[in-house]
Amino acid sequence: MRVSRKTRRNSAAFIAGALCGAALTALLDGRSGAARRNWIRGKFAHGATASANFAGKQVVSASRHVGGTAAEYWAMMRDQILPNDILLARVRAQLGHVCSLNHVEMDVRDGHVTVWGNIPSAEAVTIGRRLRKTRGVATYYVQAEDKRNIRELSDDDGIRGRERLEHLQAA
Repeated sequence: MRVSRKTRRNSAAFIAGALCGAALTALLDGRSGAARRNWIRGKFAHGATASANFAGKQVVSASRHVGGTAAEYWAMMRDQILPNDILLARVRAQLGHVCSLNHVEMDVRDGHVTVWGNIPSAEAVTIGRRLRKTRGVATYYVQAEDKRNIRELSDDDGIRGRERLEHLQAA
């Protein structure tokens, strides 16, 4: 048996009306309606407080972001040469995101940065991009020397544990 759209709409309207009536009856009930109304009032009050706190934090965050951006532009306009130790700390922080600093050496002098060590050529390109974006770096030079043995495989090749040892011994 097929039910027409009009019948379904009328049924949905009847059910919605019944639910609204039941909710109003429960809220306006003289005995326990006050507790329900207080519970709902508490939920709305908490929602308003949480929304106000969130909005306040967003305003503070946005103002700090704008202030930081303004300070960054102001510092770029000054063209000040940074002390070598501060620039070295900035370069180390930037390169720490893209490579392991255990096998990398750096020399910083008056805004000129030289990076060398056991650096794969693919990482050298990424290091160059990071140095280009680092404020205070006038020029840079990256000397990539991949000192890994050609017969040795990296962990990225998918060979692990005993298979790797057997593969290296066979080569």
